[in-house]
Amino acid sequence: MPKTELNSFVLRQTAQSRFSHYEPASGIPAHTFAELDALIARQFEQATWTTADSVDVSNGPKLFNSRDDGKVIKLALASADCKGFFSGVVRADDTTVFKTVCAVRDRALTGERPFIHSVAVNGKKAPAVFVEVVLYHVSALSVEERTYTPEGTNDAVIQVGEWQVVSVNARDTFEPEPPTPQAMARNMAAHLGLAEGAGGTPRVYTAEEFVQSILYWSDRAMSG
Repeated sequence: MPKTELNSFVLRQTAQSRFSHYEPASGIPAHTFAELDALIARQFEQATWTTADSVDVSNGPKLFNSRDDGKVIKLALASADCKGFFSGVVRADDTTVFKTVCAVRDRALTGERPFIHSVAVNGKKAPAVFVEVVLYHVSALSVEERTYTPEGTNDAVIQVGEWQVVSVNARDTFEPEPPTPQAMARNMAAHLGLAEGAGGTPRVYTAEEFVQSILYWSDRAMSG
């Protein structure tokens, strides 16, 4: 089977971050990413391959190409392996406190533009019932996107794993979670060759998909 590897983008997905995160079964924080890497590698090996949009596997994961070029894979973990994952999305109410900034994304690439985004600073991450792992083929990532300097060192490392985990998306609902409107706009701008698409992955979305995204995120925010 092809080798999987955690891209350094995933290293920002900690309990203290606003992103989905994983808490290791061992209970030892230092083992978090080693255990996550092993869990994903095992599910990847067990998954059923298909070129369809999705496929259900009894008591197991599903694995499918989400783009025609086959360079992006979404791996849905088996339900039993969702334990330990927490969603970074908070459902807002009248008690939610927000922090709003205008800034580029974390680990933004050269040329990316700042945008307005808010986080729920008093939001509590919920245990996940569904976890989707996004993997990019090494050929779909630039050298810059595969290069990082490990904490405590001064030596840059270039990651070479054939399939690299760029995001772990956990949620507390089984329904699909759309990208944020801003992320969709960035991706579509990249498709159109606009400067605002810097850092995005070229995509085309329908008006309905934009509406669904706007409605979904109208009362949700990333945890702060």
